[in-house]
Amino acid sequence: MDFLIKDGVLLRYTRKYASQEIIVPEGIREIGKRAFSEVKNIRHIRLPDSLERIGDYAFSECRTLMEIVIPAGVRKIGTGAFYRCRSIREAKLPETLSELSPGLFSECYSLQRITIPETVTCIPDNCFYYCKTLKSISLPSNLLEIGDGAFHNCEQLSKISLGSKVSHLGASAFHGCAALQTFKVPPEVKRLEFGVFWGCRKLREIVLPPQLEHIGDNAFMECRELESVIIPKTVETLGDQVFSNCEMLGEITIPASVRQIGSRVFNGCFALQQMQVERDNLHYDSRENCNAIVNTKSNTLIAGCRNSRVPETVEQIGEYAFFNIRGLRSITIPDRTVRICHQAFDGCIDLEEINFGSGLTHIESFAFHRCEGLTDLDLPNGLREIGMWAFAGCSNLTEPVRIPSSVTHIGTQAFTR
Repeated sequence: MDFLIKDGVLLRYTRKYASQEIIVPEGIREIGKRAFSEVKNIRHIRLPDSLERIGDYAFSECRTLMEIVIPAGVRKIGTGAFYRCRSIREAKLPETLSELSPGLFSECYSLQRITIPETVTCIPDNCFYYCKTLKSISLPSNLLEIGDGAFHNCEQLSKISLGSKVSHLGASAFHGCAALQTFKVPPEVKRLEFGVFWGCRKLREIVLPPQLEHIGDNAFMECRELESVIIPKTVETLGDQVFSNCEMLGEITIPASVRQIGSRVFNGCFALQQMQVERDNLHYDSRENCNAIVNTKSNTLIAGCRNSRVPETVEQIGEYAFFNIRGLRSITIPDRTVRICHQAFDGCIDLEEINFGSGLTHIESFAFHRCEGLTDLDLPNGLREIGMWAFAGCSNLTEPVRIPSSVTHIGTQAFTR
């Protein structure tokens, strides 16, 4: 007997190497936890009409399993039931199924098509994680929620439509969906969580809902073909690196509703030419038509682009403000600016000229790291500190650099080539 059965539960398939087709006998109500886990050689399996439940990881790592038909009476399929079934190409779930489980088809590399019944309201965490050949999926109209990592690294998924009832998109829900080109976020969604569209390299168009309040860390990071995005006037917070490495993004407007902007939000946005904060914003501004974003209270310029100008009233250039900006050739630091913060101009390889103001006292670590276009420096009298690696990697800098007598500290490797 190839099956260990107790009280209608198939506890274990007892052979490690299976025949290519397995027929589970009638009368079985449940496939137990890991019952077929890691069974080798199996290609097809027939499940009985009496089946009601499939346990956690029941068929996990059956790497040669190509086809399984789930009977209409199945009401529950456990966590990771088909985890790493790397040969399954298509799956159809029965209408009797009211919910899916986390990691259900995680790492099913060959899965190309799946039909989900209308009774399902949630795609749970990691449900289709790394289904890298999944091209199409039919989602139910009553869907309410997409869990964390639900479609993470579904590299060939080029289109997905969500119904109007969806109110939650989990962290990294579409992370690495490299073929996805357009997406309309449902109107009930109020938060975009961490990395939700991170690495959607071909995403060109995104429509954000009118009630959106929060865009989380890394939400659109490395969406390299995203050319424009309209931030709704209800958004209050932008997390760290939200649009980092969106290389085609040309312009951005920060609405009056935004009260918090994270770090490195626009780093690596090589095409960015226009940045503007709406006039009624109480926390940030683009004073003097500076084409940059300034923290109003601290007078710190926190983000700039190739066409930015530092306003006369700015006291600090913030961390990563111009990190990896291309096309920035000249910058003038006003007399009221006292500090250039960590990595403020790091990687500005086209920067050729810096005009330092008389009030500058601190140049922090890595501030002008890798500014390869610089050939000379005229550091101001009154400068007190130069941080470590501040000008490191400025390979065309003419030596020696004149150090003002006011300088009391020079960090390690500050001018190393």
